[in-house]
Amino acid sequence: MTGEATLRQAAAGIRFCASIRAFPCLPSITDRALSHSLRSMEQRTWIHRHVEETTRPPRPLYMAINNGAVVSRLAGAVLGR
Repeated sequence: MTGEATLRQAAAGIRFCASIRAFPCLPSITDRALSHSLRSMEQRTWIHRHVEETTRPPRPLYMAINNGAVVSRLAGAVLGR
């Protein structure tokens, strides 16, 4: 999965926690650092976290909102998507 596809998925509300590691421009990231970053973006209202309880085990779903959605659209435009 490409980085721009992951950004589009985040804007669309598709699970991207695991696929964020597919960004070619990002160095490897630990689970703890990823969790901290996601929590920080959620506190800034850049993303919204929803737990999908119909799956086992329950899985988080993140959606880019507010400034996060703007960044996602701009990044998509810069990347030509």
